This record gives sequence, structure tokens and C-alpha cells, in this order.
Amino acid sequence: MILGLDVGGTQTDTVLIDGDKVLAATKIPTGEDLLLTLRNALESTLAGVDPGQIERMAFSTTLATNAIVQDRLEPTGMIVSAGPGINPACFSVGPSFHVVEGFLDHQGFEAVPLGKTSVMEAAAQIEADGINVIGVVGKFSVRNASHENQIADWVSGRFSHVAMGHTVSGVLNFPRRIFTTYLNASLHGLHKAFSDALKHILDEKGLHGPRYLLKPDGGTIDLMRSTGSPARTAQSGPAASVMGALALDGCKGATLVLDVGGTTTDMAVVLNGIPLLNPNGVKLGRYKTLIRSLITHSLGTGGDSAIQKNADGTLTVGPMRKGPPVAFGGAAATPTDAMITLGLLKMGNKSAARAAMEDLGSALGYNAEAAAEQVLQQMAETIAQSARAFVHDINA
Repeated sequence: MILGLDVGGTQTDTVLIDGDKVLAATKIPTGEDLLLTLRNALESTLAGVDPGQIERMAFSTTLATNAIVQDRLEPTGMIVSAGPGINPACFSVGPSFHVVEGFLDHQGFEAVPLGKTSVMEAAAQIEADGINVIGVVGKFSVRNASHENQIADWVSGRFSHVAMGHTVSGVLNFPRRIFTTYLNASLHGLHKAFSDALKHILDEKGLHGPRYLLKPDGGTIDLMRSTGSPARTAQSGPAASVMGALALDGCKGATLVLDVGGTTTDMAVVLNGIPLLNPNGVKLGRYKTLIRSLITHSLGTGGDSAIQKNADGTLTVGPMRKGPPVAFGGAAATPTDAMITLGLLKMGNKSAARAAMEDLGSALGYNAEAAAEQVLQQMAETIAQSARAFVHDINA
């Protein structure tokens, strides 16, 4: 048997497979207490199943993707050494970016020794900014990691985590290395909490088989090894959508794969059963990375996206998610409330959903039903516009 589990920002899905048969499947809301969410998901799916029968486990998550799309990354400092060439400040990222003295040449030989004073001043400023995690990047660190290691040694103990640029990829691309290292640092806490919670629950349930996390290129990596490069998990959820579409449909011809979730809509293109791949590095939000990945795009629009009324009378769906729909006790109106109001979903508190749509429509001159239809129309147009832009970028 194979156990599959996907943790999204809104829902957690669990499935138990034996051969080509689905033995059990569970969908539950992803709560604030991740341990409790995982425990409930596994208990519901594995009731009466001998843990020893589970041959392997595969996991995916959109938690990192959601954090990037919603701009909810942990504040991260950056210490960069470069040398001659384009000013690395052109690639400044995060709230506390610092370029220090010293650099290696393109062969990896030391051209100018690191300036310890400038490194310690940068570290002190990052600390003063209240930041606990940092990324360290040298321009030619893939040829020689000594400067990055030296910086990490000098600042040892001052930060909860230090992400290193030379561990990202063997490819030379300084700007992409900066952005990828930044994401590895800023996502470290989120991914560690996820992987630690998952390991705890799996151990608790006696599930000791091989544990794999889906990578953004559709392959897998050992769950615990993934903690060293959390940015590589950012597209594991969208990659799972593509692999699922391939398994269910085959995707003959040119196929646009859309997965509309609670927080994001993930999309990809498949040509005759082969998903398009970017071996040089995928763009995550506004960050160009060195992460090999299926070509996917995540739009901050989903079933639980908050709806905003604009001054010109139009509506915006997303990118923020402010909790569950009003029909499930939330405070902000969502497309899910619109669907419940129109009778497209038979769940939740319909009266609360309708009241949310009435409140939304009052300033626009709409009744509840008209407001709900306007919300879904705007959501559809937003997704379609993003899909057109995504396909245009691929063709370009």
C-alpha cells in the first residue's frame, strides 16, 4: 500500500492506494495546529489498517507556495560577497541586504580577503532589524565555498538559521543564487515546522516506511533531506497536480492543467503527455531561482480568497486569504460563500454566506445572488487572464 498526503493552505487531503485501487480518501480543513490536522487526517484514512502494510509514503504541500504568493515570508537578512562586475545591490532582496568586502575570482581563487569588520557590521545591523535568519552568498562559491563558510563561522550563534548559496546548485548564476538562497532562508522555519510535525505523527502512528516529498520537477526526495533546501518544496503541490492530471487523463495534445485550491490556482502545460520542464530554474512569485522544476504558475486566487471592494465599484478576488469563508465562521467574504449562496455548494451556513454577499453587493447596487455571480465572474476572469499570460510567457 502507498500513503499519499497533501497539505494545502486550506485543505489537507490523504489517500491510501493499493495497486490501482483507492482504498480510502479523506479531506479535512488545514487548521492552525498542524500536528492536530495531520493526526486527524491519518487516523481517518488509516482506521483499521496495519501500519506495517504501508510500503512507502509520498507527500506534497503548497504551504511554501502560499507563503511566497501571499508575501508572508519570514524576514530574512542577506550577506553577499561579489567583487567586480554588476553591483549586487541591483539584486537586493529582503529587508536587510548587505554587500561585504572581499571576493573570489571566477576560478575560485581568493582575490581579496574577506573583511571581517564589514561582515560583523552587517550581522549586527541584521540583528538590530530583529531578523533571526540569514542567507550567505558568494559570487563564485560553487568553485570555492571558503568565503561563505567563513562568514557562517563568524556569525555562528547569532542567528537561528544560515542558508548557504553554494548548496543551491552547481550552476553559475549569481542573481538567481541570491534569490534561491533568500527563499531557502525565509522558508526554513515554515518547512521545518511542517516536516517535524509530519515526522512526529508518522512515528506516533508506527509508519516507518520510506518517506518522500514530491519535488517541483515531479521527482521525489527523502523527507528529512528536504529541510536543507525548503525552496525546492515550493512547487511540490503544483507538481502533484500535474502528475495527478497525467495519471487520470493522459493529457494528449496541448493541455492546460488547472488546480483551483482554497488559496491559489496552480497551472501547468502538458504536451502529449509530457509536462514542460524548466531545467535552468523556475520563477517563484517574483523570484527567479535555480530550482529545476516543471513550468508551473501559482496565482493567488482560490475558493477562500478574500474579496475586496474597489473604489471604482469593481471587485478583486485575492491574493490574500483571511481565514475560512463566512459560511464556516470566517470574517471575510470569499468565492466559496458566493457558491454556497447560489446553491452550487451544499455545505456550511448558507444564511451567513448570503448575508456576506448582501453586504458585499449593497455598495454596488446588487442583491445577494447578483453579487455572488459577480464574484465568480471576476474570479473566472482573473484565472483566465493569468492563464493567457502564462501561455504567452511559455510561447515567448
